[in-house]
Amino acid sequence: MIDGMTASESPLPDEDDNPASAFAWPDSAAARRQWLAHGHVAAILDRRALPVLPPALPEEQRDACSSADPAGFLCRRQALRALAGAVLGRPPESLRITRSESGAPLLPGSGISVSLSGRPPLSAVLIADKPAGIDIEAIIGADGIPWNMLRAVERQGLEALPETVRGEAFSRLWSAKEAYAKALGQGFRLPPESLVIEPGGKARFCPAGGMSDLPDGTVRLARLEPGQGKAVIIALALLST
Repeated sequence: MIDGMTASESPLPDEDDNPASAFAWPDSAAARRQWLAHGHVAAILDRRALPVLPPALPEEQRDACSSADPAGFLCRRQALRALAGAVLGRPPESLRITRSESGAPLLPGSGISVSLSGRPPLSAVLIADKPAGIDIEAIIGADGIPWNMLRAVERQGLEALPETVRGEAFSRLWSAKEAYAKALGQGFRLPPESLVIEPGGKARFCPAGGMSDLPDGTVRLARLEPGQGKAVIIALALLST
């Protein structure tokens, strides 16, 4: 399973040899091209060098005050409205971001799926024509792995790896699980050990009680090394239905 996730690493949305380029902020025309070609647009933003974004709405400024990362909160919502406005042909200020009962971001009336993630100073933004999720994770050390939150086969796979790469392998696995959980609209309301990432990046929900009617998904990973910052893992999950 760990080897399978390594083999499935691929920069998205384009099959490109440069993950940073694949996740670069697109202008409106590029966003529309990506949407038509792939059915989704994903971007990573660095608050130290942000593109021109639409102004924050009053309600976003209000809600940012209760966020642990106000600057990142605003950046992600401004960026999300910019991308959605580009593909929908609507002014970004006309769009309103709400939340589902599970806390997932929504764009009511748009017909598109959205997902957000952040690890300061980076923010990840995703819009898609099917349920989707994005996650960004800092690579941790091997001594920080929460072994009790993994399946037995996952623990065995990680333990078999050299300690020098074990932390990154866990970060890849965890990011894939979180992106898939977001695509399901659940986040980690689902037990992490019930989310299975198979070789090739296929994602499945396998509850302890047996069968599940939740859809499978596909996860792809990229490793980015932002300037003056630690490397991070980006996971993008798309549901099969």
